[in-house]
Amino acid sequence: MADETKGATHLSHGPTRRQMLGGALTSGAAFAIAGQAAAQSSDVQDVDVVVIGAGASGCYAARELSNAGHSVALLEADDRVGGRLRRGEVNGEPVDLGGQWWGPGQTLLDEATQELGLTRLQQNIKGRSIIDLAGLKFEYEGEVPALPDAEMAAFVQGVETIETWASEIDPDAPWTHPRAKEWDSITCTTWMNQNLGTEFITAFFKFAVKGVCVVDPSQISLLQFLFYCRSGQGFVTLISTDGGAQQEVVKGGLFQVPQLMADGLGDALHLSSPVRNIEQDEDGVTVTAETGVWRASRVIVAVPPAMAQRIHYEPPLPAMRDVYTQRAPMGAVIKCYVAYDTPFWRDMGYTGQVFFEGDANVFFEHSLNDSGKFALVAFMDGEAVLRWADRTENERRDYVVGEIVRVFGEAGANPVDYTDKAWSADQWRRGGYGTQPTPGAWTVAGEAWNRPVDRIHWAGSDTSAVWNGYVEGALQAGKRAAQEVIAQL
Repeated sequence: MADETKGATHLSHGPTRRQMLGGALTSGAAFAIAGQAAAQSSDVQDVDVVVIGAGASGCYAARELSNAGHSVALLEADDRVGGRLRRGEVNGEPVDLGGQWWGPGQTLLDEATQELGLTRLQQNIKGRSIIDLAGLKFEYEGEVPALPDAEMAAFVQGVETIETWASEIDPDAPWTHPRAKEWDSITCTTWMNQNLGTEFITAFFKFAVKGVCVVDPSQISLLQFLFYCRSGQGFVTLISTDGGAQQEVVKGGLFQVPQLMADGLGDALHLSSPVRNIEQDEDGVTVTAETGVWRASRVIVAVPPAMAQRIHYEPPLPAMRDVYTQRAPMGAVIKCYVAYDTPFWRDMGYTGQVFFEGDANVFFEHSLNDSGKFALVAFMDGEAVLRWADRTENERRDYVVGEIVRVFGEAGANPVDYTDKAWSADQWRRGGYGTQPTPGAWTVAGEAWNRPVDRIHWAGSDTSAVWNGYVEGALQAGKRAAQEVIAQL
């Protein structure tokens, strides 16, 4: 069996200072954890690979490994499969409380939906959309409003600058760009305030950053945003519906993708099994969860860095890896569905797409699985989530419905159903939809981003150079990690 991984960080497996000094606290905690598991499963279970996290990435990796003939244990802390893809229900129809859309260029997700027999439906773009920012309001058809000359010139210049710079980024190593330190030391807010020309266009680009990254533009660097655009085939692609990242939805819900993949894994899937400890040695890894202990050659950790950091590792992970995870928080989002008897916005000539200032500042139409039932889906993101995540669902409902009335009038005052998901309050995710490294993180510790640490490999959409933060990125990362492992088995 090969024991080297290209590009991996290698740890010393000799006695650590903690071990030499006794390590009473850490060792005691580890023994307590192992004891909990042993109480439920006295035997160590041997497999080729343990995969931690049964989101889209972990499910894809486990399936790839299984198809290659390797035994797998897929451990999921939650009582369900899906990770940041989650089933909800509104007005009797299933909906996606997490990731929802497919767009051109998302090749693995395209293949998966076809292979799994799922049907995709076009996002409605018939009618007028609304944008209302910085005191200017436009109603328009298509993707871009007919802006006044000064605004259009500033818009074109801003888009061309971002697209040009993003195209220069190496998505596998964004920290290597000649201007990486400069771009990583300035926030999107600072750069946009200084360079975008008009108040409306500055507000628009800040709005786009928050809408795409679900974090306030004052909290991420320009380098991170350029990487995100490069990863997702460009700024225009990320913000567009027709031909962009929001082009199609999956009938019945995108959450079906990991569910159906997991169905094929049988008893290799272990739910309600949070992992507490990963111990490496020269011969393999021992993974301790609340439901048992597994011994494997390698392990794939397919959870967000902020959650992977909560696992205890022995020997400890390299300092650079720890620095990276400390500077890689999740974004913040609440997704809200408001169902109506009729799509009144269509009767008024609108698409249902609205972009405006407020805590729930983005609306899209969601035709419920082509069932003849309709809803508007609204998003709260960034700092607004901190104001609303710990409030009751009824309080959020009243606010969102009030915002719909503010935009469309009394026709939106009487929904027939409501549901939402506050991802920052989710026990096993603590945010969504993806990781957004803080300023300086890429250039200080980016090399540790997705590089294996001996027998530990990293997956999840947060580790993908392609469609980072999207379901496609999750599948791509799962495939990459599985290939890394297969090459070493």
